[in-house]
Amino acid sequence: MFGLSADIDTRRHLHKGVAVRDIAKTINFGLVYGMGVQGLATRIGVSLDEARDLVHAYFTTYGEVDKWLRHTTQQAIKSGYATTLAGRRRFFTFTSTDKAQRATIERSARNHPIQGTNADILKRALALLYTDLPKRVHLLLCVHDEIVLECPEDLLADAERVLKDAMVRACRDFLKLVAIPEPEVVVGKSWIKQ
Repeated sequence: MFGLSADIDTRRHLHKGVAVRDIAKTINFGLVYGMGVQGLATRIGVSLDEARDLVHAYFTTYGEVDKWLRHTTQQAIKSGYATTLAGRRRFFTFTSTDKAQRATIERSARNHPIQGTNADILKRALALLYTDLPKRVHLLLCVHDEIVLECPEDLLADAERVLKDAMVRACRDFLKLVAIPEPEVVVGKSWIKQ
């Protein structure tokens, strides 16, 4: 989105005072879930023209995303449901003549394969952790794509290794063609996100 080299730390590199990683995440998730140019401009604090340029750059860079979004929406309209990579279906009724309601249903139909597959991956990772974690390591909670563990310091390296392995294996069960980066594990003495 910003023409940066791969070695740039996108959490620290700023664009108009905002980390470019945060802007890219807003663009990526927002556009996939139906956010428009005005919404993008408001969320990241740029002009409408700059937001249009960012949207154009995104879809130029990731042209297949736009095709996939259109195809997924049309497939859901045709079949009446959207499917995750695990095969879970969410059913929709596309009979509404209300434009706003129909747009909401179409956004949900595009969203389900993405968010639903993320949920499938997380559940698979939790199942792997249940069987693979050392006895004194405890699963505390999970939120969206994060898993929080608690463990004694002497098991920290084992817990981190098992967690990373479970996340990668769970992704691999569903994502056959994409690169899966090493999961980021944050270690701390409290539950406060750094």
